[in-house]
Amino acid sequence: VTLRAALTDEDTPILPEGTTRQLSDLDRVFVEVEGPGVSARLGDVDLALVGSSFAPLRRQAQGAVLEVAVPARGIVAGGRVLGSGSATRGRFRSQDVVALEGVQGPYRLEGTGGEAFVVVVPGSERVWLDGIRLERGAGADYTIDYGTGELTFTPSRLITAERRITVDFEFTAGGFTRTLAVAGADLDLGRGERPRGRLGVRVFREADALGSLAEIGLGDDEIALLRAAGDRDVLIAGEQRVPFDPTSPVVLYARRDTVIADSLRQIFVPATPGDAEVFRVRFSRLGQGRGDYRRAGSTLNGVRFEFVGLGQGDFAPFRLLPRPAGRTLVDVRGSAEIVPGLEVVGELARSVDDANTLSDVGDDDDGALAGEVGLRLTGLEVGGGLLTGEVVRRDRSDRFRPLDRVRDVEFNRRWNLARAGTPFGSVVDTLGEAVTEGALRWMRDGLEAEVGGGRLALGRFESTRGSARVGASAGAAALALEGAVSETGGSGPVADAIGQGAFRRGRLEGAATLGIARPSLAVEHERRTQRGGVLPEGPALTASYAYVALRPGVSLDAGRWSGGATVEFRRESEPLGPLGTETLADAARAITVEATGRVRTRSVQSEGRLAFRQKRYGDDFRQLGRQDAESVALRLSSRATAAGGALTGRVVYDALTERAPILQETYVLVGQDLGEFVWRDGQGEPRAGEPDGVAQLDEFFPETTPLEGTFLRTFVPGTELLPTVGVGLGARVEARPGRLFGGTVGRILEAVALRTVLDVRERTRERDVLRVLALDPAVLQTTGADGTIDGRLRVEQEIVLFPDRPDRGARIAADVLRSTARRAVGLEERLSQTGRAEAYAPLASGLDGRVGVVASRRRVLSAAFASRTYDLRGLALEGSLRWRPSDRVAVTLAPTVTDRTDVLAPPERPRGALAVRVPLEARWTRSGRFTAAARLEASSVALRGEGAGGLALFELTDGRGPGTSALWGLDLEVGLTDRVRGSLVYDGRAPAVGRAIQTVRVQVSASL
Repeated sequence: VTLRAALTDEDTPILPEGTTRQLSDLDRVFVEVEGPGVSARLGDVDLALVGSSFAPLRRQAQGAVLEVAVPARGIVAGGRVLGSGSATRGRFRSQDVVALEGVQGPYRLEGTGGEAFVVVVPGSERVWLDGIRLERGAGADYTIDYGTGELTFTPSRLITAERRITVDFEFTAGGFTRTLAVAGADLDLGRGERPRGRLGVRVFREADALGSLAEIGLGDDEIALLRAAGDRDVLIAGEQRVPFDPTSPVVLYARRDTVIADSLRQIFVPATPGDAEVFRVRFSRLGQGRGDYRRAGSTLNGVRFEFVGLGQGDFAPFRLLPRPAGRTLVDVRGSAEIVPGLEVVGELARSVDDANTLSDVGDDDDGALAGEVGLRLTGLEVGGGLLTGEVVRRDRSDRFRPLDRVRDVEFNRRWNLARAGTPFGSVVDTLGEAVTEGALRWMRDGLEAEVGGGRLALGRFESTRGSARVGASAGAAALALEGAVSETGGSGPVADAIGQGAFRRGRLEGAATLGIARPSLAVEHERRTQRGGVLPEGPALTASYAYVALRPGVSLDAGRWSGGATVEFRRESEPLGPLGTETLADAARAITVEATGRVRTRSVQSEGRLAFRQKRYGDDFRQLGRQDAESVALRLSSRATAAGGALTGRVVYDALTERAPILQETYVLVGQDLGEFVWRDGQGEPRAGEPDGVAQLDEFFPETTPLEGTFLRTFVPGTELLPTVGVGLGARVEARPGRLFGGTVGRILEAVALRTVLDVRERTRERDVLRVLALDPAVLQTTGADGTIDGRLRVEQEIVLFPDRPDRGARIAADVLRSTARRAVGLEERLSQTGRAEAYAPLASGLDGRVGVVASRRRVLSAAFASRTYDLRGLALEGSLRWRPSDRVAVTLAPTVTDRTDVLAPPERPRGALAVRVPLEARWTRSGRFTAAARLEASSVALRGEGAGGLALFELTDGRGPGTSALWGLDLEVGLTDRVRGSLVYDGRAPAVGRAIQTVRVQVSASL
């Protein structure tokens, strides 16, 4: 028996024995036992039971899985018995994402109820693009922000309006704890060396735990409403009366009477401490034009909703009561070999889907059946080749509900139900079906042929399809031809929604190797014509369309360098008339260029990928509102060394056409362990009645001492995503000029090292994409309506003398940081410039000294807050003496004198300050079991001018405030035993005016 315990990502041990690491969302912690005929896993488990038509299951869960081998006996040739019990991390959802022309992302995943923000279970997503499964990673196909559910495609995949994106994922929406139980068996049947049949049984039960009703805040009255509702949604008022709390992480509201259309109504407005009734209100997103409120930028702390008129918003003040749900699925499947090479397969499944396990109302129709029967040809020699194929009949009831995806990701497209990637796809997945389809494949010595077809019935709606494919390869040449046709018709509600029509597609592709080159050519054509139907239309959802694409390309491989390029010429046709029009007109022309390259030499390592597309519409379609578009996805990376290592550099450049949200600044009360900001009521903008007990964004300040802050700053993305162009350039160059020369000059210059860093990040709404890609300064960090959403420019230059001597030397450094950010409350621009010159050397045995001069400028221009607008220019003289009488003891004295002037200060605010700070620190370490550090700082700040200043005054005085103040602290860390350690952190601050502030934290930790 083997016992294995590991902390892994993707099931690969990553920690050496005896080391520790903080867990991340992608980590797996498990204990695994393996022995003769048995295996068990406890902890984080990945359930992947896919070998079934109606009962596939893929879940990431926390629990246990046990498998026991079944020994051969009688007609049972072997097999396994499986059992599992776990708590699943989220709920399964499949979402078709509407691709936008030239937008690489982010595309926001939503919950089953249309929730705008969901937390995706890490590693649970499966992303398909045009029916192809993609890989996650910055160097692969896509990246995903699990916290916000936002998906962004890398330059490896250029996204255009006709692409088909489908994402299966699990998401957590709070609420009930969900459990999953699985039991089953797989048996091989028959006598002899190989089995002649197989039998599989599975029983699944996935359900919400009713024991968590109180934990999610459901009261007795709400539970009673759920019991009487059956499977219907229960909506209740979103307001809940609460006492006024100035530290509330959400905006609190009061009711106000207002007259709308000659009628008196009550609306919600932000509350004040003087309101008699205060409410915490939960707003639900209904969609544009279906609500009365919208999210608004506000100086209040928290996300604010404002009333904009009846039917003018997308939020409403109500909440949907969560219903505990449960689903049971029983599946039996089997196969038997009739004659060698031919077997019969069958499957029968029953699901019981209870949308509200608290209620018995309407449970009579929760059960439904699904079944499948077919013949499979596993291999028959015909014409010198191998013939395989299958024919299957599948029936599924309307109310049958699987646990996971059971239809192919391209199901709608193959049967001409809808263009994949349209919102109608999720409706199709709730309909029953009757399908008969089959395929035959023949292969021989580089030749391959396949034909297939079938018939689908959804009620009185019918669809038939046929397909054929021929492929041939000989040596270095390959040729493939494929085509398919689907026709839909019939009557009834489904036919009325989808319409009737035909879908035809064909593709011819060939390639050959000629020396280091491999040229290729592909021709692709699709035509879909629909009559009738009531599906919504738009640039991405047109029911009838056609296109022809010609795609020549070439790839090169010369050992140290390789690359390739393709150019696609595409002509698109769409109807000019109303919904259901079959006649197609010339709509648009598009050209797409995709190129890759790689160079690998001793001194240069470079790789890159470029995808560029330009789409132009005809005049008739421009009059309908269609807009020309340009899109780009680009990434270049290069490392190089020159002159024997005297110069080293790295450059990374990337660009994407994407979308970005406007961020809302908020502060959340998290306590002293995590907090970094302090709320000081009334010390922000001058307002009547301050301090008023209402938290405003400008009243939060960074902590001056550790453990003083109790709030954490976060940025909440808005619900709207704006089209932008994102570009980034990062460059780093290091030089050792002494390696360029020999003799005396080389030895002198060996004492000099230079470093240059350039970092540019820009996300802008500028429409001239090429100027953005070229990093034209005229379009970077602009403040207009079509300007920068978020931009940054950083330049650093450093010269170090005696870089190889850690105890002595000198340093001259300069850096510039300029940023522009558009927030929900308005635009904010920042500029930081710093120049530093310092020298350090030993002064005596155990005594080191350092002296430096710092010139600095910090400018902030805030459109929302005058107290956050300042331009501080300063000059500082810094000194440091460190005395080390032994290896265990170090004492450091580091006085600083700083003079600052605020050139933007209005008359009511201080114009400048002279600050003197004298910090002293003593540190004592003993045997690695005991460490103590004591700190003491005395500071004196003299202001030029008087008045309050908010954050500007805080920055002017380094958070010390005017007058004489003191800071002190003590850190202790003790190893009580080899596995138990204790620590104490104590800090104090005594400002010139006001009470002293002291914090202390004691912590004991143990490692097993």
